[in-house]
Amino acid sequence: MNKRLFHLIEYGLWSGMVFLLPITSLPLVVRLVRSDVVGAPSGIILLFLIFIWFIPYLLKRGKISAIGLFSLIFAASAVVSSLLSLFLPIPPFRDVSILTNSAKALITLAIGLSFYLVFSVWCCQADKLRLVLRLIHWSGLIVMLWSIMQAIAWRQLQGYPAWMEVIHRTISTGVLYKGRVCGLSLEPSWLAHQLNMLYLPIWLAFSVRRESVYRFRFLRIFSLENVLLAGGTIVMLLTFSRVGWLAFLLMIAYLLWLLGGWCVRLMEKFIKSIWLQRESNRKRSGMVRTLAVLSVIAGIAIFMIILVTGIVFAFYKFDPRMADMFLFQPDRENPLMWYAEQLEFGPRLIYWMAGWGVFEAFPWLGVGLGNVGFFLPDYIAPYGWRFAEVRTLLFQTDQIINSKNLWVRILSETGLVGFVIFLIWLFLLWKAGGFLRGLPKNKFPFWGTIGLSGELTILGLLIEGFSVDSFALPYFWVSLGLLTAAFTAVQKEISLPADENK
Repeated sequence: MNKRLFHLIEYGLWSGMVFLLPITSLPLVVRLVRSDVVGAPSGIILLFLIFIWFIPYLLKRGKISAIGLFSLIFAASAVVSSLLSLFLPIPPFRDVSILTNSAKALITLAIGLSFYLVFSVWCCQADKLRLVLRLIHWSGLIVMLWSIMQAIAWRQLQGYPAWMEVIHRTISTGVLYKGRVCGLSLEPSWLAHQLNMLYLPIWLAFSVRRESVYRFRFLRIFSLENVLLAGGTIVMLLTFSRVGWLAFLLMIAYLLWLLGGWCVRLMEKFIKSIWLQRESNRKRSGMVRTLAVLSVIAGIAIFMIILVTGIVFAFYKFDPRMADMFLFQPDRENPLMWYAEQLEFGPRLIYWMAGWGVFEAFPWLGVGLGNVGFFLPDYIAPYGWRFAEVRTLLFQTDQIINSKNLWVRILSETGLVGFVIFLIWLFLLWKAGGFLRGLPKNKFPFWGTIGLSGELTILGLLIEGFSVDSFALPYFWVSLGLLTAAFTAVQKEISLPADENK
């Protein structure tokens, strides 16, 4: 094949894959693969890229970074746990095949891991990374506009016009939710997940570091990323995903903590100006920094409490679940479960507790990927049978339940071994992000922004993992792939002078 034509096809596929990331469950793909979880059209394009580019790259002795190899170690531990689970007394669940279910779970992990590895290798060059980021921006803009249109339609009509329903049925197997936006995804929580795991960390990082993939400015002040961040924040609030809100707030808190370094220095000067006025008081200077740090921490904590309280009170009229946020009653027989029930969060907590019970029974290697659902009915807490959702899933559907929690899932399905490996992989990525963020901006522009974005993604994942447990959703894989690519590129750039001297 002509080299120029090959590159044209390669870039076309990449553009299509990134641009289609917001669509999570295209009906045509869902019918093809028979699963809402792996119904993203971007996964089909990924498959083509693997065969025409990634596999040839590996055959030509192309390298995968050390951090990328560590992700493969986690995948290997999941495979080992799944193979060893064949020797476990797995309880049957209706007509669900244990082997088929485990195979599907391994496929979802393979999909997520493929997104990560492909992005971590292809985006090592600055021009390719810039192209991907621009495509992410424009796909995010479409998500933002479509979501705001949903919100306006609901506020004006208390429903959705027929044309909007038709468009949504064309791109998603889900429905348009009452009073909550879902964008191009299956449900509002998935939209919050993709915003927190891909779009908002990038837009936050670019805005905080005052960088952009474009030179133009709106009104000569605002970059495209600033506008996208404002719109994305509004859409995040309109999802009414409480876990999504918490994840986003944690990112904001981390940015405030980074800003705290400057605030500490400012507070030190202020304290010295009013306290150390005489030479004899110089011995007190050792206490100044401690007071400054404590003051900044207290200020951040107060700001976050006010922000959270303000959000809850601002939105409780639109979402009745918000009205019960502060109604915790410790005198109840089971106050935690009662509180979760008032917040319409009880079933999820029951699934988490059941998954934890499976982990306690099989702590080292777990029960194998995808198999925790077979064990969960035996570990449902007595309180859980009060919830209609739990009874419906167990007795009236053929759908096998899951823990609905990424962290509980990893623990219960891959055991402590897989969980520790996964955490080490995240820790290495966190250190890579911190390294990139600390690079001098004048010498390494752009890469530090990706480092900060990766750190924000990891923090968001800590919270989002309590809501979404699928490995197939590509968003955090893509973000961490970009982080790995940036770290690999900087390593090569730093090592080039030494190699040339040799």
